[in-house]
Amino acid sequence: IKISAHSLKTQLNYMGVKEDLSHVFELEQMAAHPHKYGEIIEIVKNLISVCDRAFEELQTYLDGL
Repeated sequence: IKISAHSLKTQLNYMGVKEDLSHVFELEQMAAHPHKYGEIIEIVKNLISVCDRAFEELQTYLDGL
């Protein structure tokens, strides 16, 4: 989780999704603490929603080309 979160920060920044970078940083930190795994689920659900919106916006842009 920690490695994936670290990589995701770069990808989200590249896509211009900056509002959730703090959540990714939080996820990266939480991954080192097994007692916080329950909290990770909610952050991941939020990130999935953010990524879905970003992909929809990208698809809309591409459809308009």
